[in-house]
Amino acid sequence: MSDKIIAISSDPYWLKAIDGATGGSAELLLYVGDYADYLAEYTLGKDAILLVDSTGQNNLAEAVRRLRKQGWNQIVVIAASSSWRDAYTFIHKSGAVDYWKKSYDTERIRRDVARFRTELTWQKEMIPTWTTR
Repeated sequence: MSDKIIAISSDPYWLKAIDGATGGSAELLLYVGDYADYLAEYTLGKDAILLVDSTGQNNLAEAVRRLRKQGWNQIVVIAASSSWRDAYTFIHKSGAVDYWKKSYDTERIRRDVARFRTELTWQKEMIPTWTTR
């Protein structure tokens, strides 16, 4: 797992909030179109935490499945109107690892990122060493 964060969105204001929450350390990708198509050629940082904004995506569940097939392992779906049904679809059916309610509040984003990193670290520590050889 990498400490790197990559955020992709068609919403420049949300990307600005991500930038503020991460102190400028996140890589920000402003893109209008299919994220999986755009990131297919992206070779750097596939072990990064990938924050995927659902804004403007016609079939985000399919895009997340394709991103997983491309090697992205830490996909977090961000949605303005979150529901347990959507969370279930993205996490259990599409392969995302988490699902967050979209926020422009830099403090909330900072807390979400910190919580997520803590959970990933805890999960990694819980994996027996014999499974990683």
